[in-house]
Amino acid sequence: MRSLCLVLLLAPCAVWAQVSVTGTVSDSTGLPLPGATVVLMQPADSVLVSFASSRADGAFEVRRVREGAYILKVSFVGYQSATQDIEVGGDALDVGSLVLQEAVDELGKLVVDGERVPIVLRGDTLDYDAAAFGTRQGASVEDLLRQLPGMEVEEDGSVTAQGQKVQRVLVDGKEFFGDDPTVATRNLPADAVERVQVYDKSSDTAEFTGVEDGEEERTINLELKEDRKSGYFGNVGGGLGGVPSSNASGAGLPSASGASGPGMLYDAQASVNRFSPSTQISFIGNVNNINRQSFSVGDYFQFMGGMSMMANGGTFRVGGGGIPVGEDLGDGFSDTASGGINFNREFSPKTSIRTSYFLHNLDKTRQRSIQRQQFFGEDLSSRLEETADGDDGTQIHRLNLFGEHKISDGHDIRLRSSLRYGTNGARTFTEQQTFNTADLLENTSDTDIDTDGSNAGGDAALTYRRKFGRRSLVAELNADLNQTDADADFLATNRFYASGDLLTTEEINQLQSQRGDTFTAGGSLLFTQPLAPKQALQARVEHRETREDQTREVFDILGDVRTLNAAQSSAFERTYLYDKVGVTYVRNTEPVSLSAGLTAQLTRLDGTQRGADQNIDQQYLRLLPEATVSYAFSQSRNVELRYETSTREPSVRELQPVVDITDPLRIYVGNPDLRPAYTHSLNARYLTFDQFTSTNFFGFVRGSYSPTAISTSRTVDAQFRQTSTPINTSGTWSVIGNGSFGTVYKPIKSRVSLSANTLFNRAVEIINGDENASSLFRGTLNATVQNRNKERFDLSIGPKITYNNAAYSLNPQLDRSYVNWGLSAGLGWTPSDAFEISTDFDLDVYGNAVAGGSASTQAVPLWRASAAYTIMQGRGRIELVATDLLDRNLGVTYNNTASYLEEERVSSLGRYVLLRFVYDLAGSGGGPGRPGIRIMG
Repeated sequence: MRSLCLVLLLAPCAVWAQVSVTGTVSDSTGLPLPGATVVLMQPADSVLVSFASSRADGAFEVRRVREGAYILKVSFVGYQSATQDIEVGGDALDVGSLVLQEAVDELGKLVVDGERVPIVLRGDTLDYDAAAFGTRQGASVEDLLRQLPGMEVEEDGSVTAQGQKVQRVLVDGKEFFGDDPTVATRNLPADAVERVQVYDKSSDTAEFTGVEDGEEERTINLELKEDRKSGYFGNVGGGLGGVPSSNASGAGLPSASGASGPGMLYDAQASVNRFSPSTQISFIGNVNNINRQSFSVGDYFQFMGGMSMMANGGTFRVGGGGIPVGEDLGDGFSDTASGGINFNREFSPKTSIRTSYFLHNLDKTRQRSIQRQQFFGEDLSSRLEETADGDDGTQIHRLNLFGEHKISDGHDIRLRSSLRYGTNGARTFTEQQTFNTADLLENTSDTDIDTDGSNAGGDAALTYRRKFGRRSLVAELNADLNQTDADADFLATNRFYASGDLLTTEEINQLQSQRGDTFTAGGSLLFTQPLAPKQALQARVEHRETREDQTREVFDILGDVRTLNAAQSSAFERTYLYDKVGVTYVRNTEPVSLSAGLTAQLTRLDGTQRGADQNIDQQYLRLLPEATVSYAFSQSRNVELRYETSTREPSVRELQPVVDITDPLRIYVGNPDLRPAYTHSLNARYLTFDQFTSTNFFGFVRGSYSPTAISTSRTVDAQFRQTSTPINTSGTWSVIGNGSFGTVYKPIKSRVSLSANTLFNRAVEIINGDENASSLFRGTLNATVQNRNKERFDLSIGPKITYNNAAYSLNPQLDRSYVNWGLSAGLGWTPSDAFEISTDFDLDVYGNAVAGGSASTQAVPLWRASAAYTIMQGRGRIELVATDLLDRNLGVTYNNTASYLEEERVSSLGRYVLLRFVYDLAGSGGGPGRPGIRIMG
């Protein structure tokens, strides 16, 4: 494979020629080998003259070749290279079919003279060579992903690949702790990974039938090194630290590392993996109070979403800004304890099982301040100031199971199921004031909400798949159950003013409770009929039924007496029935693939509010067309267009005509006449990669339009008290775009990367009977320059800038444009194999977006530094970590919506120092010659 990497080094020296050399590449069975590398070299010294790659049908063309004698060499990973002497004359030369034999003993790596092929595009799969992207010793997979072109890792650990969110991470093709990608990326060591593969994983049905169904998941597969596929690997470690004295403060909040934060800091973690060809066992655990999470917070938000009706002030808020310390959840102070075990076992070639259990406990304290510009209609607006203190404790258990049994070839059965249970307790105290345009006080509200609840549920899907020759049948039964039980003590004091003078005071003391059950069950049949080579027709029928039972009781408390508040209490039942019939035509030919389908969906809604004369009986017939077309210009360049339609049905809360005063100044009432939202979407994606110059470009655009979007109608009284009701409106549409470009700039021996993200959203709502159209735009541009040779130095630097614009048809004088910008830089120095020093610096500068908010821009610098020394022959690592050296960390978030602009600031964990020790179970690099625990088999 050395000659292949010589191609990569010398490709820019290819000379101009006049004729073409053509041919085909195939394996010993005659199947074409797409993506094979074809090179022409001079016979005297083997210097590269020109090169090409074979297409999907195995054909290749080396262009502009001068007359003369050459050595033609063909290489393909996993096959023995083939060479042939040729003579090029004045006419094009066809060398015919070149057959490569499979390499039995060596697959070889694309390495020559220290150079590697960093990315290979194999069809729709981007294949990254992990060793081509430098990471520090002891780095996690998440650190590795940050280095890969086209990848973006957010503060909460979510990963975006080529503009699309990664939904699943596999390890050697197998699930790892269910569908939580963050567990794998944050707990597996980077040095265990050989390759990172990114692709759109087809659904189980599409994989079986060979016909795509539009239900792909953006997936990362971590292919492990050979020495990690058998034996133990991972690490265990822990550290202790403290918070130095601090004088920093911001936005009227406590010092970033002041009395509100923790005293003694601790961080302990373990990742122990025992793999063999048939079994994977992994244990992960983490205990810390430095805001570091080793899992996704998706379960947390899913649980809190079930309690959102209980206490708006008690729910966890997520924003799009801030600089979190310790990788995520930087807004506030968090104590975390989590642990889990993953078990995969192949009992036989026909039977396998994958299961995992995970527990995470999160205790959080938050202190925040908010400045919000609210829009109430033409020439009417207000400014809201809010401060809130809250404590939140959540514990969640999650159990996953996947089993598969192959009855015979093309005949199997699968079971996928999960169970979940969570408890939550939260206490939030909020003070808020509302001012009119003359800066006179209109109202105030002090609320104290104490909630306690639990959530339990589970789901299961049984799938039967069978092929009848070229035909196939897929049948599925599925069910999902979710139960919510929550109680809240609600205290509020509201004061209303006129021209700054107090008018009335309102006291509220209530006990609120909510009980809810949601059960969904259904089944589907899918039949695939081939029509011709590479063509098929699919027919699908599906029935699904959702039953919900929600009970909400509100008691007014006066002294020791509890009285039911019938106006705010409700009991609601609803049943959604879905029947779908659809047909899809698919044609997969080179270079064009296309599919087109039409589904008829009949939706029936039956809802009853118990104890009231309020019934809902609705029925809708929707046609849901979809179409996809893709074109492969070459093995490394393709484009795809997809059109699809979807519906969203109203929730129980949106349908109930019940007054909800959880927030007394923002009252909510449901709408029983609400209709489902119908949405059209158009997606476009373009990918190209030149492996000879390491240049890549990824582009993704998604546009959507809804003629029956679910929006809001708001009325505002003289004291700026709002009442909101969901309604259907037209004219709602959005555009999301993402693009990234990367190339090697040889004069400075560095890789340059550019990425851009855009979002435009237009929404319509009704304010006091008038239509208000809001147009929100956000555009972000990032640039990064990093050196390629990272043997001793690892340097990266790059600016980022975000432009925001918000425009409102009813309040054009309140339109806002502001710019947030920042700079990121990092430097790592390895003076010896045992010693490493690193530092990185992030600066975020936030503009003044909200009238009456911060008087000037807010600069938030975050400076971190660490030193590490390796001992015990590479298996031990001592680290000294200093975070937020300037003690300036502060969570800053800007939220633009159709009804307000908001600036939120949250006190966060600031400067601290931590001394850690980490023990590598497999030794540094895990090579066979290094000491470690090795159990083969």
